Amino acid sequence: MNALAKPIEAAVGRLLDEAMTELGHEEAKAGRVMTTLAVTTGVLVAGLFAGGWRPTSLAPAGTALWTFGGIVLVLALMFVGVAVMVEPRRADRKQTFQSLLDEIEQRDGDLAGRLWSVRTAVATKRRLLTIGLTLAGSGFGLCVAVGLTAT
Repeated sequence: MNALAKPIEAAVGRLLDEAMTELGHEEAKAGRVMTTLAVTTGVLVAGLFAGGWRPTSLAPAGTALWTFGGIVLVLALMFVGVAVMVEPRRADRKQTFQSLLDEIEQRDGDLAGRLWSVRTAVATKRRLLTIGLTLAGSGFGLCVAVGLTAT
């Protein structure tokens, strides 16, 4: 057995533990963001409609912009919803990473593969949350701006 295999195996194990902890944080964050966006959107829309306001009371261009903002908000909720559902899975690794840990993978049930898939899941969740929050801000901003110009 290679003298470096044991320390590398221990390091990969620690990295996997840290990555799993980070994945838990990202899952919790995605859930909170999804809940916040859904509740905020629901409260604002329900409040507007309960007050008797309708987007059709806007000029045609305003109605189109309001509708576009609403679509952007729905897309934001979809991106955040997908971020909530992303799970780690087996992913192909770069050849350099693979070659360094070949011996460990043969012995320990693909520890390096699990580490790579968890790392990929965390990065995907972060990317989807960033897109979702950007879209949510744009959609809310557009809807509020159009609504304010009508008053």
